[in-house]
Amino acid sequence: MSKNIDNEYVRDNRTILISLILAAVVAVVYWQVVGHGFTSLDDRLYIMENPNVASGLSSGNVAWAFTAFHASNWHPLTWISHMIDCQIFGMRPGMHHFVSMLFHMANSLLLFLVLRKMTGMVWRSAFVAFLFALHPLHVESVAWAAERKDVLSTFFWMLAMWCYYRYAWHSGISRYITVLIVFALGLMAKPMVVTLPFVFLLLDFWPLQRLQYGKSALPAALDAGKSVQTDPSMPSKKGRSKRKEAARSTSSPQNDSLLTLPAKKPAMSLILEKVPFFILAAASGAITMIAQKRGGAVASMEALAFGERLANAVVAYALYLWKTVWPLHLAFFYPHPETIPWWHVALAAVVLVSITAGAVLSYKRRPYLLVGWLWYLGTLVPVIGIVQVGGQAMADRYTYIPLMGIFIMVSWGAADLAFQARLKRSTVAAAACSTLAALAVFTWIQIGYWHDDAKLAAHAIDVTKGNYLAYNILGLALESEGR
Repeated sequence: MSKNIDNEYVRDNRTILISLILAAVVAVVYWQVVGHGFTSLDDRLYIMENPNVASGLSSGNVAWAFTAFHASNWHPLTWISHMIDCQIFGMRPGMHHFVSMLFHMANSLLLFLVLRKMTGMVWRSAFVAFLFALHPLHVESVAWAAERKDVLSTFFWMLAMWCYYRYAWHSGISRYITVLIVFALGLMAKPMVVTLPFVFLLLDFWPLQRLQYGKSALPAALDAGKSVQTDPSMPSKKGRSKRKEAARSTSSPQNDSLLTLPAKKPAMSLILEKVPFFILAAASGAITMIAQKRGGAVASMEALAFGERLANAVVAYALYLWKTVWPLHLAFFYPHPETIPWWHVALAAVVLVSITAGAVLSYKRRPYLLVGWLWYLGTLVPVIGIVQVGGQAMADRYTYIPLMGIFIMVSWGAADLAFQARLKRSTVAAAACSTLAALAVFTWIQIGYWHDDAKLAAHAIDVTKGNYLAYNILGLALESEGR
């Protein structure tokens, strides 16, 4: 007993230290945004020239936030967030960016803490959080003032995951309603959160392992080689005994800590449990479609045929993966191509099908691969372009939530491969730190392009072709300087 308490004490101290380092790294890498200005990319529409936001917090402005479809969107909490910034900081753009940086920091910390709690794995969870915090694809969501909705909605997403973990451990109506409320708050920040109920189902499979299997169908290593114990905070002896019967122990030198598992339920019970969440998601989706159609943001089938949308979606899924591995030549706007070569679509489809097949075939031994991959595929659905909104083929900001799934695959997969290859911990740590250092440098450089319109547009012109929006913004920026 004394040894377990000592181990838990060490793990808690390690968690605190990692959290402090993570927060410090985000602050150092993103601090330059405090010196940035607003951009022409919706910042005027959202903040500078929006009287309901620029005038700050008031009852009338809050009522407007909940009833308006301004800028083809309905996200009242995002509007209120901007109002609070204007109320406190006025039109000092650096402080608006500073608040977005704080949200990104909070999201990174919550991701680490939630994964650490759900899986019991400290270092793997930490690596996921650092990848999330430092990846250049996430710069757009943080350094662009008008994209406050990304970091704000993800903040509620992570809070909902934390609350869901608590509910999964000890089901109760109050905890269930809390998850539902936090989910609703996320939807009111950005409708991208509609996919969270789907992710809850994935979490039920792994790492929470709430899904009840028959004896013949029980995966051999759902817990990916981690020891398990029941939640010591559970007051019910009967509940503890059930969890002890449900828990399975396997040995692995990769253990970071003990993993606690909630009670298991049949699949249908878990699905029915999510019905209120899916109803809220459907309502949010309907409101969003109304707002975007009224604002003329949804492209018609005549303007962009379904076949073209589908082809672009397949290619975009693969391109996001490539940009995750090789995060260079990033731009604020990627024009929709007039034509997509058939071999681009074929190659992207082969990549996606191959990864899907690998994840499915390895679900018993490495369930995190299937969960992470379905997380990526599923959470991108609302913005992959089947319902085309705007003229972009893809956007870096769309990866803010989906890449969490890829990072889980990378972190857990790399740890397992390192164990199989019998690599020293010092070697693994050096490789991880080198990867994060490289990402930090690329992110720092990418943040610099968001300093002003001229830098942002000039860089986009350099790394893309036919970027009419970038040319337009650059021309207006030069004109404003008398050039």
